[in-house]
Amino acid sequence: AAPKKRSRGFLDWPEAEDVAEISSTIAAIRRQDKTRMVFRLENGQIWMQISPRELPFQKGDKVTIKQGRIGGMIMRSEGGTSTRVQKIE
Repeated sequence: AAPKKRSRGFLDWPEAEDVAEISSTIAAIRRQDKTRMVFRLENGQIWMQISPRELPFQKGDKVTIKQGRIGGMIMRSEGGTSTRVQKIE
């Protein structure tokens, strides 16, 4: 018999299951009130910055998104700029 699929528990976060690490390029950036940024990546995913602050991300930057050490997801550019993000789409 096939192993039974484990049901999602209270501490299982979808972000941890959906992605180990993503590498893509920023296709577009929207800034809400000049602080909270929303990123559309070339792979079609949309991510929103969790902590509102102005950062030097640019359209065309290559970025990597991966699980942070204390949970959540971290987006980092090749230049070293990073911020916590949440997957929107």
